[in-house]
Amino acid sequence: MVKMQMLRAGLFFGLAWAGPAMAQVPQSLLACSTRVADAERLKCYDDALNALSADARKMSEKREKEAAAAAAAAAATAAAAAEANAKAAEAAKTDAFGKRASAEERIEQVDATVAEILRDSANKAIFVLDNGQMWRQADGFGQALIKAGTAVSIKRGSMGSFRLVPRGSSRTVAVIRMR
Repeated sequence: MVKMQMLRAGLFFGLAWAGPAMAQVPQSLLACSTRVADAERLKCYDDALNALSADARKMSEKREKEAAAAAAAAAATAAAAAEANAKAAEAAKTDAFGKRASAEERIEQVDATVAEILRDSANKAIFVLDNGQMWRQADGFGQALIKAGTAVSIKRGSMGSFRLVPRGSSRTVAVIRMR
């Protein structure tokens, strides 16, 4: 506010010093100086100057185009960030499947493909999935016909258990999340 008062005082003394040469200041510019709000005053000055000069109009149009391009770029960046956040949230949900979670974070099933099958020292199958999860066969009963490349679903069972179900099969394997 102090700067604005100093600017007005300088403008007044400058006009007084210049005398008749500055008497040609358009009334539209003088009227703008009475605006209290900075944004209103700036818009008023821009409009008044654009009405007086073709060069000023060109500069204003260029500034508006640059501002529109910057806004479009910011919107595109925000949209990309929102999409990345949504994908990260979904990945985090999938990663949390099989770990202890609160009731609202709980999902009932994860679909994946078996990338590799390993064996532990008790000859139980360890299923490495394409999403990075590892599940070990929980019981010693035979495993369903599952090979690398088999599409599977891991479903939540009763009392905190999980069942690995090959797609298109009714046979299941009790599994425990390792990683």
